[in-house]
Amino acid sequence: AIKNALWLETDRVYKAAVENLIRIKANKSVTVKEEDESDDFSKETPQTQVEPLASFNPDLDLWKKRIKEYSAIFNSHPEIHSSEVALQATAQNKYFINSEGTTLRHGKTHWRLSITATTRAEDGMHLYKTESFDARIKNHLPGEETIKTAIRNLIKGLLALRDAPLMEPYTGPAILSGRSTAVFFHEIFGHRIEGHRQKDETEGQTFTKQINKSVLPSFIDVYDDPTLESYARTDLNGHYSYDDEGVSAQRVDLVQKGVLKNFLMSRSPIKGFSKSNGHGRCQAGKSPVSRQGTLII
Repeated sequence: AIKNALWLETDRVYKAAVENLIRIKANKSVTVKEEDESDDFSKETPQTQVEPLASFNPDLDLWKKRIKEYSAIFNSHPEIHSSEVALQATAQNKYFINSEGTTLRHGKTHWRLSITATTRAEDGMHLYKTESFDARIKNHLPGEETIKTAIRNLIKGLLALRDAPLMEPYTGPAILSGRSTAVFFHEIFGHRIEGHRQKDETEGQTFTKQINKSVLPSFIDVYDDPTLESYARTDLNGHYSYDDEGVSAQRVDLVQKGVLKNFLMSRSPIKGFSKSNGHGRCQAGKSPVSRQGTLII
């Protein structure tokens, strides 16, 4: 049954590829010459690595007891309309083979304790706050007192938000700090240096022609390193050993002293960058594209 399913899927994809190739050849004969004539797919060195299976065995009774204790902290605050404390634990194993000779099995475990609470302000505005703790293994999750303190701080912040005056419309400078800075940089810079976007005409192509040019202040360096498992005693969710195209994860120096030097590359080459640097990632059911791993500023 498995052999039959694999054959039918391979046959379907192959026939679709043949149709696409015919369409591409027809388009090239009648459309304007492409500005980026790099290949559609790169050749890479085969990788062979079979790692032990990732697994875990959580003590469910212990965690049920702990989570009830954490959740009970909200009971003394009737102003909070709903709250949730949840533990998620996963063990993911990936298998990858291709016709180049790559054979991979690699996996990882992930633990997340999430805390969420909601309320409403006097004017009816819906308000919520959330906190989460992530770790590769359960022993890296914070201790009970740290979690309880985080819950009390979340409650304090949510109640203060409930009583805070409504912010007036404002136009002017803004100073970002903490997590908002990370999200801001991830969105406005990180996605713009993903390689596949540089030859996609539907994208902004912000940095396509900016290699070796200044794009940031000279005191800023940027690199992406998915090989990092932790930083400052914090486990990093962006860590992986191999990307979803069978290429080993690599550190990529993107900006040096404010000057753009590289892009995050999958196996879709662009002009001047013919090889992957281990950043081809995909979500279930989607084709791999270049994606950030762990972006360090």
